[in-house]
Amino acid sequence: MTAILDIEHSDDLLRYLHEHGHLEPGEVPAIVPLSGGVSNRTVLVERRDGTAFVVKQALEKLRVEADWHSDPNRSHREALGLTWLARVGPPGTITPLLFEDTDQHLLAMQAVPRPHENWKSRLLAGSLDLSHVKQFGQLLGTIHRRSREQRAELGPVFDDRSYFESLRIEPYYRYTAERNRETFDFFANLISETAATREAVVHGDYSPKNILIHQNTLVLLDHEVIHFGDPAFDIGFSLTHLLSKAHYLGSSRERPPRTSRAQGDSEPTPTAPRRGTDRAPLPGGESATGADDEAPLLGGAGGRFMEKFLEGARVYWKTYQLAAGELAFTADFEPRAVRHTLGCLLARVDGRSPLEYFTTVERNRQRAVVLPLLKSPPDRVLTLIERFGQGLQTER
Repeated sequence: MTAILDIEHSDDLLRYLHEHGHLEPGEVPAIVPLSGGVSNRTVLVERRDGTAFVVKQALEKLRVEADWHSDPNRSHREALGLTWLARVGPPGTITPLLFEDTDQHLLAMQAVPRPHENWKSRLLAGSLDLSHVKQFGQLLGTIHRRSREQRAELGPVFDDRSYFESLRIEPYYRYTAERNRETFDFFANLISETAATREAVVHGDYSPKNILIHQNTLVLLDHEVIHFGDPAFDIGFSLTHLLSKAHYLGSSRERPPRTSRAQGDSEPTPTAPRRGTDRAPLPGGESATGADDEAPLLGGAGGRFMEKFLEGARVYWKTYQLAAGELAFTADFEPRAVRHTLGCLLARVDGRSPLEYFTTVERNRQRAVVLPLLKSPPDRVLTLIERFGQGLQTER
C-alpha cells in the first residue's frame, strides 16, 4: 500500500517532485502552504525562472468542526474538471492542469499569475464591480450552455455524483433538514428532483471564494464536486453568496469599507471572530460586539451596501440567462433555481458549513427570512431577491 504524502511538509513534497520529474535536478523552489480551504491541502511552488504551480491534495476528513468526510479520490474528478472546463469555458478562465497522481490524491495546476485578488475578499470589503458580476454570470451560463450542447459526450464522463452527495447534498440539504424538521418535505422533494435532473455540467462549488481576479478577468478554481446534473444548483449556490453578503454588509454600521488587498495565494483564510465576540471584521476592518450585532439594516452605509449587492444579484441572474440561452428559459428551470437558492440560504446558517462571517444575530435573521419562503417559494428569481430584501427589513 502506497504511503500517503503530506504536501504541507515541504521537504517531503520537494523530494516527491524531484523523484517524479516535476522539477529539474538540484532545483529548490519556494514552497508556500496556502490557507483558506477546508477540503484540501494546497501548496504554491514558485520556481526560480518565475513560473509557479499549485499542488492540491484532497483530504478524507474535512477541516471543519462537524464530522464531515469525503473520498479523497475526488482529486481525479477535479483533474477531469480542469481538462473539460478548459474546453467549454471562456478562454483564460480555467487554470491548466499540469499533472495528477491518483495514488497520492493530488494534482498540480498552473498558478494564476500575480498580482491577483480573491473575489470573496473584495466583496466582503464592500466592493462590487458590476463588470465582475456580469463575468460571473457569463462564465457559468457559458459552461452550462456548452456542456448541455455536448451532453452526449460529457454526460458519461461526469455521471458519478458521489462527491456531490458527500460534499453538498448530505452536509447542506440533509443535515439542514435534520436541524429544521419543518423543512423535511421541502428538502426531500428538492433532493429527489435534483437526483432526477441531468441537463448540464454542474460545477457544484460556484462561489466568489473560488474566483481569482487577474487583469480584470475572473478565473475559476476548485472543481472537485463537478458532475452532470441539475445546473439550477449552481444558481442557488452562487446567488446565496451574493444575497448573504447583501445581508452581512447591510447589517454594518456607518463606516468606510476596509481596503481589499491583493492575494498572493489561491484564497484567503476566513477571518475568525475575536475571542469573546461572535462577529468577523466588518467592512471598516473592526470587529463588532454587543450593540453592533443589533445594527439596523438599510441605514447609512449598510443600506447602500445592501441595495448594491441586491442589484448585483439581479444583474447576475439576467446575465446568466443571456449566456445560458434556452436552458435558463425552460418552464421548470427558474423555479428549481429559486428552490436551490432557498435551500442553500438556509444551509449556510444551519448546515455543516455555515458562513463564517455571520454573527448569531445574522444567522437567526437569515433563518427567520428564509423559513416562510420555503413554505411557498416564488417562481421567479427576481421575485425571490425582492422578497429576501424585504424580509431582512422586516426582521431587523
